[in-house]
Amino acid sequence: MHEGASLNQARAGMIVLHSRAGTAKGIMRLAPQAEGNSWYPEHFSSAQAKNELWVTSSLLTLHRALKQLEEAGVHPEQVVLFGFSQGHVLC
Repeated sequence: MHEGASLNQARAGMIVLHSRAGTAKGIMRLAPQAEGNSWYPEHFSSAQAKNELWVTSSLLTLHRALKQLEEAGVHPEQVVLFGFSQGHVLC
């Protein structure tokens, strides 16, 4: 999903990560969607093992979004990461 210029015409990009219980549609069509509307199930300060599988999966989602921009010609130094709540923790 993307908003604004087509990826092939973009000079920069922004990846926006939604909060827990939020949705990509709720922010804008650019935001990747977390599985089950949560990037990880426990509080960010919980023991690492409680969130590890979800955090790894969420970071892979972020990596895919970055790769999609890069394949369209938007280099990593031209990308801004922005997140709300849980999305901010992943950034």
